[in-house]
Amino acid sequence: MPAPHNQRVDADLPLNALLSHALVAFTIEFDNEFERRLIEPTGETFKTWNREVFLVSLAMWANFLRFLADGEKPVAELARLAYCDGQRMKSVLNGFRRWRLVVVEPPQAAGGVGEKQGRKPPFGEWLVRPTSAGERCLSLWEPLPQAIEARWRSRFGDTAIDGLRTQLADIVRRRALAAPQCLPILSSRREMHLELSNEGRSAIGDPERSPLFALLSQALLAFTMDFEAGHTLALPPCANGLRVLDGDGIPVRDLPRRSGVSKEGMAQVLNLLGRHDLATVEPLVGGRGKQARLTAHGLDAKASYLEHQSSIGLRWRTEFGGGLQESLREIVVTRRLADSPLAEGLVPHPCTWRAEREPPEVLPDHPMVLGRGAWPDAS
Repeated sequence: MPAPHNQRVDADLPLNALLSHALVAFTIEFDNEFERRLIEPTGETFKTWNREVFLVSLAMWANFLRFLADGEKPVAELARLAYCDGQRMKSVLNGFRRWRLVVVEPPQAAGGVGEKQGRKPPFGEWLVRPTSAGERCLSLWEPLPQAIEARWRSRFGDTAIDGLRTQLADIVRRRALAAPQCLPILSSRREMHLELSNEGRSAIGDPERSPLFALLSQALLAFTMDFEAGHTLALPPCANGLRVLDGDGIPVRDLPRRSGVSKEGMAQVLNLLGRHDLATVEPLVGGRGKQARLTAHGLDAKASYLEHQSSIGLRWRTEFGGGLQESLREIVVTRRLADSPLAEGLVPHPCTWRAEREPPEVLPDHPMVLGRGAWPDAS
């Protein structure tokens, strides 16, 4: 079944944007359905449920929490499974503890040998297990990848989804990626560059058996790796910051609407661009508030970003063919979300937190997965 609105297909959307829009849409639909299944039976709202546990996005489950479904794990083992170094793992676990999703304790607290040996075990030997609320969340997360993919098959047709999966699996297989299921959390310390720890890990198994969101994420990760290998700036601030800014000035309050990234996420992007003298924030000309504009260096950086992004896209078309772009365009169609069939799956249930927000006009050209909850639009 062809996607609707085909007469308005946006042929100018670059490959990374097509991948991002599809992945972010899948993630938001996944998150909304998780919250509905978790909260609706209680008759509560996300605000009252948050007293029990802080809600998090797909990436937190896919990259970390799902490994606890079969029981507790040592911190070091969880870090290895999550492609995460020790410092980042400690930060993530601190968040999970605050959000009442896990318990982290030394082995002697669980009757292990550390206490008998009279030593304080290193943090890598501490044990991580889900709380009762965390176990409830894990039971609801596990079936959702298949459930959302089934919706996409109903919405777009088996032929479109099978074709997309084939194209994505071919790229993931040929790149032999050793990577988590979702894009890793962006770090301001690394200026939003990809940060993976592959120690002790090999390439993923058969991509034909991977969930659709993982194939989308790993293909986008491969594109991002190619981009960042030849560019000084990371792809997320380029795709969501440089792309929407110009030399004349854009009201800061309009940037979330133009980029699809939250106010908090755009603040981090502007800070990063400002540190490199690529953008400046100043009083809004002729109005209240502030505006952001690109400096002369920023205009050069934007031109460089667009040229490099295009060259990676052409290289991928040569390497993998153009089938992936065509498959994604059937699903994404256009940047304006109101004219995209993706919008059908993004209507939130009244009990979810997104129901209290204005619906987005566009989706990010690269997911902005930040530490607080890992929402794909940095909410």
